[in-house]
Amino acid sequence: MLMIKTFSVLVYILIKDRLKSTDDVYIDREYEGYNKLIKQIIIDLYEDNGNAAEKPSLHFANIGKKSRAHFLAINAYRKKKADLKVTSGDVLKLVL
Repeated sequence: MLMIKTFSVLVYILIKDRLKSTDDVYIDREYEGYNKLIKQIIIDLYEDNGNAAEKPSLHFANIGKKSRAHFLAINAYRKKKADLKVTSGDVLKLVL
């Protein structure tokens, strides 16, 4: 369960300051069978952190290696440079 919670927290951290309530978020199907739980954890994080009015509409899909999301992620990994830096402390505050 720690893996699912950590994944959910990381998705939340990634999207929390960048979206409006009308935005749709598509999450890659990393953990089949846990989509409902992942969605609930993210929604709970929005509510627990005073962002209930800004909850995005969450969807799960197979993103694939030809998507823009994959391109951005692989480039950030290769260049060791990203738009957002997340520390273990950031994650632990929300996981525990």
